[in-house]
Amino acid sequence: MERPLCAKGCGFYGSVETQNLCSKCYKDFQKEEELVNTKRAKADKEPQEIVRKMMDFELCANGCGFFGMADTRNMCSNCYNDSLNLEERTDKTKALVLDTPMHSDAQAQCVKNRCKSCNKKVGLTGFECRCGNVFCGMHRYPEEHACTVDFKAIGRVILAKENPVCKGDKLQSRA
Repeated sequence: MERPLCAKGCGFYGSVETQNLCSKCYKDFQKEEELVNTKRAKADKEPQEIVRKMMDFELCANGCGFFGMADTRNMCSNCYNDSLNLEERTDKTKALVLDTPMHSDAQAQCVKNRCKSCNKKVGLTGFECRCGNVFCGMHRYPEEHACTVDFKAIGRVILAKENPVCKGDKLQSRA
């Protein structure tokens, strides 16, 4: 007697003990049954909880026809994600507008790829100084390009923040 092929059509042979399924398909079948049984048990235990959760749904605030929840500002997941992306984009554009100075020069908009001192092309090896300009290897040091940044004042401010003044209590009387 010839063994029957798997009932799911995977091409392997099944057996009567496994409901004409191969071993792999039978294991998958058992897992599915187990999931269904646990879901039924959970649904039987807490039917009121499920009904309460279903009552939380309202139509999407954007009017797309899907259901939204209070957690997502009464929007469906697609509209909620779109609104978050839109907020991020507007925040980024606001930050860009606030960070960039108002220059209409074409030089301010182009990529800085030349040394400010000698006008040599620096490409990817350019060094950006704290003064905001790009310099070649020879002019990268502040002494070489007459940098306008006051490094001593910056250092003093950092030291003042890191090392606050500590004063002890004055003694009332000495022995």
